[in-house]
Amino acid sequence: YSSRGNDSKTSLVFAIFYTQKIKMLKRTITFTDYNGVRHTEDHHFHLSKVDLVRLEVAGEKSFAEYLQDIVKTEDRKGLIEIFEKLIQLSYGKRSDDGLNFYKTPEITQAFISSPAYEEMFMQLATDADAASAFINGVMPADMLEEGRKLQASRQLPPPPPSPAQ
Repeated sequence: YSSRGNDSKTSLVFAIFYTQKIKMLKRTITFTDYNGVRHTEDHHFHLSKVDLVRLEVAGEKSFAEYLQDIVKTEDRKGLIEIFEKLIQLSYGKRSDDGLNFYKTPEITQAFISSPAYEEMFMQLATDADAASAFINGVMPADMLEEGRKLQASRQLPPPPPSPAQ
């Protein structure tokens, strides 16, 4: 980390990230498993600061602008892709002591292959209020705003290419 150049703006951004209270969304999901047994479980979702920055600088537009365009144009395919991405990026297991939030491909895959995921996904896809509550629950607004500013000023380099590229 260099202290030259636009150091004060960058420092401000990191201070905002550091002082931001960690926000975690707990969703209680009731579903029927593949054996016909009904379950009610708590599931946790959290986007880390790193996740948020990567979302903001990943494309030509900020994530917030991309989301606004999808809503404005009523792009249902784009909306479904956003829900899938947000759920997969934010799902994890919280440690009992609250010190860690584990997000691994195995944990994510176990969730997205479960009836709980199907139940939640269908609720988000068909209920605008539930969708809005989910997005607001995992994404602090001030971090999104700061990410847009960073992208506009090009203070951060573009994110590394994903392994699929």
